[in-house]
Amino acid sequence: MATAPDPPGATPGPHTVIGRVAHRARRPLLVAFQVTPEGRAALVRQMLGRQVHEAPMYWLQLVLATAVCTLGLVLSSTVVVIAAMLMSPLVTPIVELGMGLTVGLPSLVARSFVRVLSSIAAVVLFATLITMGLPFHEVTAPIASRVSPTVLDLLVSVCCAVMASFATVAATSGIAKTAAGTAVAVALLPPLCVVGFGAGTAQLGIASGAALLFVASFSAVMLFAVLTFTAFGFAEVGPQRRWGGGVALRIVMPTILICLVFLPLRRALAEVAWEVTTRHAIRDELDPLQKDTVQSDVQVERHAVRVKLVVIGDPQRAEALQRTLTAGIAKAAGVTPTVEVMAVGDAAAVRRAMQLAETPKLQVVHETVDLRTTTSRMADALTLGWPAAAAGDLVAWRLDTGPAGTSRVKVAHFGDALGPAATEMLGRALSDAAGEAVTVDDVVLPHEPLTAPVSQGPAWVARVVPLLDDVARFDALHACLGVPAAAQARPDAGAADAGTGDAVRDAVLAAAGRVPDGRAQVAPDATWSLRVQTDPCSSTPSTDAGAALEGGVSDASHD
Repeated sequence: MATAPDPPGATPGPHTVIGRVAHRARRPLLVAFQVTPEGRAALVRQMLGRQVHEAPMYWLQLVLATAVCTLGLVLSSTVVVIAAMLMSPLVTPIVELGMGLTVGLPSLVARSFVRVLSSIAAVVLFATLITMGLPFHEVTAPIASRVSPTVLDLLVSVCCAVMASFATVAATSGIAKTAAGTAVAVALLPPLCVVGFGAGTAQLGIASGAALLFVASFSAVMLFAVLTFTAFGFAEVGPQRRWGGGVALRIVMPTILICLVFLPLRRALAEVAWEVTTRHAIRDELDPLQKDTVQSDVQVERHAVRVKLVVIGDPQRAEALQRTLTAGIAKAAGVTPTVEVMAVGDAAAVRRAMQLAETPKLQVVHETVDLRTTTSRMADALTLGWPAAAAGDLVAWRLDTGPAGTSRVKVAHFGDALGPAATEMLGRALSDAAGEAVTVDDVVLPHEPLTAPVSQGPAWVARVVPLLDDVARFDALHACLGVPAAAQARPDAGAADAGTGDAVRDAVLAAAGRVPDGRAQVAPDATWSLRVQTDPCSSTPSTDAGAALEGGVSDASHD
């Protein structure tokens, strides 16, 4: 058989007892995969004799695979990422490096090692450039899944390495080559592209996590490539002069790398196991509360637990649930959780609102909208869904219509603010009643009059003017204002005080003048005061806001 200068071909055979035992042990494996001594020598010669003209095609494939893989990760498209794996030629230098270590060919090891390092740098650099050129940098699920590697990812890499090695030595068909390339690309190409994404977005945590996954995968590929090639007897093929150390030494190098990354991967797996166990425990704690739960938010990460819960009931029940959940979750998770429980509405009103929200949405047949019908439906929805127990009685509401999808409902009430959960629930009910998206604006009216001494007029008027604007929007509301005497009327008032008093008084009268139908009345008082109510002001003012604005400031209007 004609031989290449390096290696000369298969060796005559093992001469030691251990070698003869190993040779007989691997015979079934060689027969099963149809691997002959001549085929092994031919494969090594093929790797040694690769031509320089193959390099342009290699780099073109690598760059295109990197671009496709990076875009697939950013777009969260599994199909695109798989296409990149099929394109990637990264298997070639890695398998050659494993073969060089097994056979003991310094020239093959050096050439393959340089190409592997160059390929890693090229993939990371090109993925970084692509990421920097993107108009958005959202961390998608495929990217996030490669940021926190565990021992399970290492096992995936082991399987891919065995597949790549067996496919390389078992056959020379295109299918086997594609299978080998895909197997290695699964373990190595996406993590490298995620490293580039982290570098392009300046997110060190993403880049370092993906880099750890790559090192683990690369070490597994190298170790099991050497083990597989050794099992097929490639150590018997080689040049007349090999490097020293034997196969054992060549196996030690990737084994050391795996040992270095195993500890952080094992810790990561323990963290994942803790998160899964903790989530199950929290689910068991929350399941009995499901029927009375309006909204829940559970976050379990980095050995920290945060739970936010909105339930139907009163504040006393919320406090009791918060204590119970804190104790139960702490016992199951082994850490002190952050638990926040809020109570909204009364049970009957919230259930009616939820039933209304679950009714099928109306289909709009005509573009013309019957405003009276819509208003009537929304009034029914507010009557059913208003959480009077938590927010007080609904005093008034107003529908502001605009272009499609921009309707807003302002609700005015004396009581506590609705809060995000109740506002969202009410918005859903109103949206279903209107047949389009409706936004709820909460207008909280003060229970008690807003008063302030004369010297604190500027701070008082800053609170009052927005309330007067709200009163102007609701026909059912009245504003009763008390305005003290002008500052300049007091003998001890300075020029600065007088100017401030005039400015506050003018701002109040201007805001009151915007309230129609005489629903804002101004009366002399010793302090600044505003009382919002549903009935007309009981005291007869010396002048209403409109007269005050028309006739200027009189002593009757200002003490």
